[in-house]
Amino acid sequence: MSPRVSKAIVGFVPGNSGPGTFWGLPFFWVLLIVAVLFVVAIVAAILCLRKKKIVDLGPEFFFWLETAYLGLLLLIAILYLSAKWGDPRPTLIGGLLPVAVPWFGALGAVMLSLEGVFVWNKKWDKGYNYWHIGRPLFGAALGIVAFFLFVLTVNAASERPEFLTDPAKTGSADFIVYYIVAFLVGYREETFRELIKRATDMIVGPGHSAASPPVVAFIVAGKTQTTIDFGQAVQGNEVAKDVEVHNIGSGALVAPFVELPPPPGGAAVAFRIEQDSLTSGGDVPAGDFRLVKLVFKPPAAGALAARLTVSGKNVAPKSVELKGTGT
Repeated sequence: MSPRVSKAIVGFVPGNSGPGTFWGLPFFWVLLIVAVLFVVAIVAAILCLRKKKIVDLGPEFFFWLETAYLGLLLLIAILYLSAKWGDPRPTLIGGLLPVAVPWFGALGAVMLSLEGVFVWNKKWDKGYNYWHIGRPLFGAALGIVAFFLFVLTVNAASERPEFLTDPAKTGSADFIVYYIVAFLVGYREETFRELIKRATDMIVGPGHSAASPPVVAFIVAGKTQTTIDFGQAVQGNEVAKDVEVHNIGSGALVAPFVELPPPPGGAAVAFRIEQDSLTSGGDVPAGDFRLVKLVFKPPAAGALAARLTVSGKNVAPKSVELKGTGT
């Protein structure tokens, strides 16, 4: 084989950092043309040979079709690696998209189709026949879109990817995560839909809504209370109760504090706060609580009452009635 023919087959041009060429055509376009011609030829040939409509084809056809797709992808990979022999930098389409990204997307799509043939060949749904035929191109397109979505997400969430800041220092190993993403979205469309959702939320945004409010609830012995009854107590004796001040809302309770005003007219105090973990405990996250220990000590016989109030910077005061009877 002459050196000229060898160079054309290998497609590597020494000193050229970009993709190689085949008889003057860019390497990527040669691969694309070969892939399209291969797919069209194999589909047309088999359909003509069998004289069947696409909706009449069974799993045996798609086994050989997807196997041919897989063989074509491996051939493209061999040609690409030969063209890039000695050059560690990946070929970038438009200086941004690695040429291997659509390849990995197509590979994931073909692997999914083969899995479908293996698993469902005895219960074949012919409604998916068109889906199986177009899988490589569909997977490649998903891989490309997913690559840009992933780059956008990484760029917004952390520092800029290195291949965007200094392409000259970027090698093939720096793109492994992008190749994996392309393969995954080709293999699982659910992954692609999740990327679409995240990118949409990041770009468009869910809108600026008001902060979620906290909601205060008083719970004693596992039950929500509107009135806390200490029952009867002998004059001068103490009855204690642990009151859990819960935040059952969807936003944090900011700077909370608890109050137990003294009775009017200078009457003797019957209720007091023995322990206050709410005021000294900082903000209360949604779903969390703080403990307030109350003591009832009747100074005289008869019915006694008071009100325990919880407030905060972002919540209106919420009160619960305290009552007890001195005997």
